[in-house]
Amino acid sequence: MDLIRKNNLSFSDGKETAGKIMHKKLENNGYKMVFLESAFLSNYVIHLNHATMVLHPKLGARKSTIRKGLKRINKALKDLNAEQILMDDSLDN
Repeated sequence: MDLIRKNNLSFSDGKETAGKIMHKKLENNGYKMVFLESAFLSNYVIHLNHATMVLHPKLGARKSTIRKGLKRINKALKDLNAEQILMDDSLDN
């Protein structure tokens, strides 16, 4: 985010996807892009299927599904040290 703020960039121009827009803007500002293989990136991605259920597990049909979903989400966030990351980010702003 520091790089994006430093160059006063945004993710949208209404014509292309956010990734393509940012890629072009960073290259136009003199930055070289390095692409990583999908196999490498997959080690750092948690696949979230059915985003509504992930973001709003209480919308689930069964209480056991809701409970398991919340447990899975909380474990993933704990494993990522999400609380500390969010605290560090808020201190930077």
